[in-house]
Amino acid sequence: MHLQTKQNQRSRYGGNDVGKNICISFGFHELDLIDDLDILAHSECVNRSQWIRRRIREEKRKLKEQESVLFQSPLSWGHK
Repeated sequence: MHLQTKQNQRSRYGGNDVGKNICISFGFHELDLIDDLDILAHSECVNRSQWIRRRIREEKRKLKEQESVLFQSPLSWGHK
């Protein structure tokens, strides 16, 4: 008879532990960007994935700010 193993720890984030992996391609002429990525991530004491996720969040926040400014300000094209 097999005993089922007991889960001792849960995810710190309260969700499930399932994520998703993606592949990022670099053309031969841009392979130096991988080294740049490693340097930038190391400078912030994070791994590549964390660094990329942070940049995505930052750019998303910037885009939302731009959209809110664009759609909240009245358009003054040729109107006085």
